[in-house]
Amino acid sequence: MAGGAALPQIVESSEFDRVVWSSPWPNLPDVLVQFDLTPQTRLRWTLLAHPPVPDPQIVQWLREQASHLVNIDLRNATGY
Repeated sequence: MAGGAALPQIVESSEFDRVVWSSPWPNLPDVLVQFDLTPQTRLRWTLLAHPPVPDPQIVQWLREQASHLVNIDLRNATGY
């Protein structure tokens, strides 16, 4: 996984439209990744963090890592 990421755990989900992962980044355990699926089969991911909000450089790094995780690592793992 990208950037020293670990395998996350599912911490919350709804049957059809939402899954929340634990942090895949061991150095940032309070950051969660939420996936929302719309009826049009669109996937949106959101980073969730408790206050205090990480500084802008860390937020940018998290965005890049999450994008890589979702758009490259997961796609490669599923063969798409």
